[in-house]
Amino acid sequence: MGSSRYPRRGHRLAPATLHELLEEAIPERFHAGPETDKLLLCDLDETSWQRFGEEACRELAAEIIQAVGRAARLPMSIADRHLPPIPRGMKLTDLDLEVRTINCLVAAGIHERPQDLRAITIEGILGLRGFWVKCLLDLLTSLEYVNDHPEARKKLKKAPGAPIKVSRPTCQYPRPGYRLAPETLAEILLDPIPPEWMPASETRRLRLCDLDERAWDRFPAEVLSRLADLIVGRVSVSGGNRVVRERRLPKPPKSMRLEDLRLENRTYNCLEREGYARRPEDLGKRTVGDLLAIKAFGAKCLVDLLSALETLVAREGRLDEKLTTEAEALAAMPEARQIHFSDPRLGGLLRAIDTEANTVAELAGHVIRRRLDPPDPLRLYEQICEVHRRIEELIGRTLEDELIEIFCPAARGRDREIVTRYYGWDGSGGHTLEELGRRYGLSRERIRQVCVRALKRNRGAKVFAPVLDRSLAFLAERLPREVDALQAAFDAAGFSACGLPLETVGQAAEFLSRDPRFALVAVDRRRVAVRPERVAIPRAIVQSARRAVLSYGATTIGEVAADVSGGVDQALVEATLQALDDFEWLQRERGWFQLEVFTQYGLPKMVEKILSVTERIEVSKLRTAIARYRRTGRKVPPAKVLLEFCRRMAGVRVEGSTVIADPPRDWREVLAGVEAGMVRVLKDHGSVMERGSFEEHCIAEGMNRFSFNAIIMCSPVITQYGRSVYGLLGAKVDRKTVQSLAARKSGAPSSKVLCGFGRTNDGRVYLAYRLSKAAISGGVITVPAAMKEHLRGKFTIQMPDGQEVGTLVSKNGCAWGLGPVLRSRHAAPGDHLLILFHAADRIASVHIGGEEVFAPVADRLPTAG
Repeated sequence: MGSSRYPRRGHRLAPATLHELLEEAIPERFHAGPETDKLLLCDLDETSWQRFGEEACRELAAEIIQAVGRAARLPMSIADRHLPPIPRGMKLTDLDLEVRTINCLVAAGIHERPQDLRAITIEGILGLRGFWVKCLLDLLTSLEYVNDHPEARKKLKKAPGAPIKVSRPTCQYPRPGYRLAPETLAEILLDPIPPEWMPASETRRLRLCDLDERAWDRFPAEVLSRLADLIVGRVSVSGGNRVVRERRLPKPPKSMRLEDLRLENRTYNCLEREGYARRPEDLGKRTVGDLLAIKAFGAKCLVDLLSALETLVAREGRLDEKLTTEAEALAAMPEARQIHFSDPRLGGLLRAIDTEANTVAELAGHVIRRRLDPPDPLRLYEQICEVHRRIEELIGRTLEDELIEIFCPAARGRDREIVTRYYGWDGSGGHTLEELGRRYGLSRERIRQVCVRALKRNRGAKVFAPVLDRSLAFLAERLPREVDALQAAFDAAGFSACGLPLETVGQAAEFLSRDPRFALVAVDRRRVAVRPERVAIPRAIVQSARRAVLSYGATTIGEVAADVSGGVDQALVEATLQALDDFEWLQRERGWFQLEVFTQYGLPKMVEKILSVTERIEVSKLRTAIARYRRTGRKVPPAKVLLEFCRRMAGVRVEGSTVIADPPRDWREVLAGVEAGMVRVLKDHGSVMERGSFEEHCIAEGMNRFSFNAIIMCSPVITQYGRSVYGLLGAKVDRKTVQSLAARKSGAPSSKVLCGFGRTNDGRVYLAYRLSKAAISGGVITVPAAMKEHLRGKFTIQMPDGQEVGTLVSKNGCAWGLGPVLRSRHAAPGDHLLILFHAADRIASVHIGGEEVFAPVADRLPTAG
């Protein structure tokens, strides 16, 4: 038995893994000068043995144990830190640990897979039964030593360590499927089988040496047991045969372990004592006599060993097809790569099959690629089948059953109920600590401890949760979506029998270190499910939609999607907006909608204006009138959308395709400013007028030309009936009157405003105009269709002297912003205007004057002057 105890001479006193817990000064009684006065407990490494001496080091180790013990009773910042790995090829016994440490690790099954130490956290290892602070320090200092000192590993492997007492798979001789009579002992097993034990179907007389593996198909079990006793008795009597005693044992198959023979305990213990557990290949160098010379190794041990060894040798090269087929079926399962040996539900079963693999896929691969069958291939086949069955069984669980099995696998009935109710895995949505405390007669703290312990149980493990994974994938495929609709789809899919809320599903994903793949965002009194990285977008969507509806009255899903910073997909916009309480579709096919927000502008205002000057209007004419108002920059809704919008307006009635004011409006109350003045002029001087006359009357009323030109171009209540003929929308005007007014205009001398356009030699776009009174007063010019795309947007107006005097805006075939420039330069009708556009710099160079202004482009103009 190993006598090494913590602290070990030459090892660290304070493990580096626990550095943060030991940042406190060493006691003053250990101060021996400047070198030690400022030392902390975490500084006590291997050099402490030379600095303080052995007795002081043991006292310092006791101080470390106390310091770690105090920290372990409180929440630790390093609870999730993983243990150092054990070097490849080393076993727990090579670490020379204390017996208590070894026994705790063996009880947890870690001795079979020491490579799993690196996956265990500090909190996880302290959670092992009987494993406390001193065991932790014992383990950590040994692991850090072998990792920091590779040269010491061989020495440790040779040193005797604490024995590990573990359960080993054993089997009593005779074993089903194995030989009864070893071939090695055939010379002393020539006696015939008693006739009364022979089966009736067997006509040939058999001898004891004929009892190979096929005997299990010929004889009943009770007869085989008596035959085995007969064989052992015969070997016991004739074991002194010189030929048999000098015969060598069969050579064991390569990579065979003594455990693979599944020997009886007495046989195994005798061989282990002689060192064959470490070197089973040496059995092939020994004779029967060598074995019989081993203390306590008698005839039955010999038969036990030879029947197992010969059976294993005979099977070498002959693989069980059923086992291979089942392993291939297991490897083909999509879940095979996901299931880790640390899984709380399948890990125990998997570790009992393979001590080297980490996943089910690796386990199946080891079986498929094996060079020889195990001693009991039927048992391994059954174990593989059990793994396959268990996986399929787990896949078919409900989500709540899966969570309860993962977090409360062996909990008492009450504790299981507490955890289930607290986290809402019963479909209740969860209960408070106070509620559960009253229900079970426990304190809130005790309830909390039970629930926290359940979550910590699988910390660091790679948990197989197929139902949760499918649930998360199902929800992610349907995002974005309003939560109630998504919940209904989730319930209909049958993942949960009790209707687990989506919040509980997301919480479970976090408990098992899964990406929830969805987040629930509040939108008014409802919620919408989106991808986690988009949780801020629904709020931006709502703001954009309300802003658009407030300014215009209605908008589309596409416009909102384009308005949100960075752009979003329309599905997310639709899902978010449909969660709003005041959301209403106007036409879902085209994405038009409105919200019940008060707005004084946009569509409602324009409809009010239009109905104030005409009580009835066809929807097509209504659209045309609204389209004249270009300031919003928004597209006019289609006729069906516009009709639906008007139908929902107060004081508006829709009959077929006609929109009617009900009750009628008074234009004096609806209109204001210049627009009301222009309507008054039309009411006083005729519902239609020639543009020049209309302008003069308006100016006489106190309006300025710029305002007049702006309103006449965009007012929804004024429309153009002919060339330079304008009037009230809906006015009853005959064609002759319009023609007469238009003829009056055409009879007046006029000149073409746009004189030419094109590109200069250096590639700049130019526009040449002869100014009219309207152009000067309104500051608006037309942009030829061929140049609209090249001149879209804003340009800084620059004079020939380099002075910047304003901004020219070009859009939809018009350009405005020249009014202040023209008036400040005292431009008059007939003056020439040349604009040169520098597209790269967004500059419009403006030249005003006589014919000489056109000189730079005179050769490109169709006319000059």
